[in-house]
Amino acid sequence: MMILADTYQCVERGEARWSKTRGKENDHAWNKEELIGHVKWLIDNIYVVCGNSLFKQGIGIPMGTDCAPLLANLFIFALEYKWLLKKFRNKKFDTLNRFKHCFRYIDDLLCLNNDGVMDEVMNEIYPKELALTSDMAVTQSHYLDLDIEIRNDKFHTKLFDKRDAFNFQIVNFPDLSGNIPNKHSYGVIVSQLIRYGRCCDELADFTNRSKALIQTLSKQNFLLSQLRRVFEKFAATHYELLFKCSVSSSSICDFCC
Repeated sequence: MMILADTYQCVERGEARWSKTRGKENDHAWNKEELIGHVKWLIDNIYVVCGNSLFKQGIGIPMGTDCAPLLANLFIFALEYKWLLKKFRNKKFDTLNRFKHCFRYIDDLLCLNNDGVMDEVMNEIYPKELALTSDMAVTQSHYLDLDIEIRNDKFHTKLFDKRDAFNFQIVNFPDLSGNIPNKHSYGVIVSQLIRYGRCCDELADFTNRSKALIQTLSKQNFLLSQLRRVFEKFAATHYELLFKCSVSSSSICDFCC
């Protein structure tokens, strides 16, 4: 989208919109030059305090800040858009068609049916400072928290968690033996079950993950009876995630809990 010189980015009531006028004097509105200037100032004035030392970050942007994912996405999108637009103007439609099923989340790329074109052109799109490694998988690959596999000419997905391969135990859920609210702690199972339901397209993968979660929480002083009630509530309110399993939610609950 082209931004006109007299267009302003206005932020009000937690929302951002484009406007042809700046608005009132105290309104939060900036034109293109002002907005770019603010972003440059933000990037050039990043300081970190460690003990009695003060450091200025000279390369990149700090991880964990609210703006970091947005700036990273905008930066990489601008590079991709420039390259795609050049191919379009040169009528390289065969090349463009290879990118119809490409997805990116910040610096993680997934290219389906790309025929290896990305490996050939990635140095044309991205700068040398952005080091890319390629996983030329044919029938199975990992993308974010998905394990994607092609079987019988169909895509099958299940959960991928690199922590499964760690040779040490990870404590990543609350333990009710501590001084934390019990009621809210049980909500952790709902978020995980939603994650499992979205990632796993086969019943066995979903139930195996769910059963392992229940067992882990049980060892951390969660009551099995309460875990079952939470699971039943999840099955009732998120039935669309279990509908694909063609098995009753009560049967799944019996197996997992």
